[in-house]
Amino acid sequence: MAAVFKKRTKLNNQQTNTEPKAIEPTKVIIDYPVERDMVKLGHYGIRIASDHGAHVQVSINNGDWFSCRAANGYFWFDWLPNKGGTYSIVARAQFGHGSWKVSDVRSCVVVVPKGKK
Repeated sequence: MAAVFKKRTKLNNQQTNTEPKAIEPTKVIIDYPVERDMVKLGHYGIRIASDHGAHVQVSINNGDWFSCRAANGYFWFDWLPNKGGTYSIVARAQFGHGSWKVSDVRSCVVVVPKGKK
């Protein structure tokens, strides 16, 4: 039995695209604070889950984007709210120059301890 081979040719001298596809993060989730969490005035570590090697940023109340640091398998942002109220937090993640993947918006309430203004 003879094997049949077909010769592969390029149609109309078209070249194939050899650029690698941009890799997008598969997830970006704000773990803490949880939705409607009560956060004390002062330092709070926002914890974000995303893929290892991603560049992760966070924005509070639709403000500027700030880079997060990677540690212990998560991404962290050291937040220092200086007044009470309701805040909205959103995170985003990116690999290289790919597109950003954005988290759901998370809201929390910063509470001021009694006796502090």
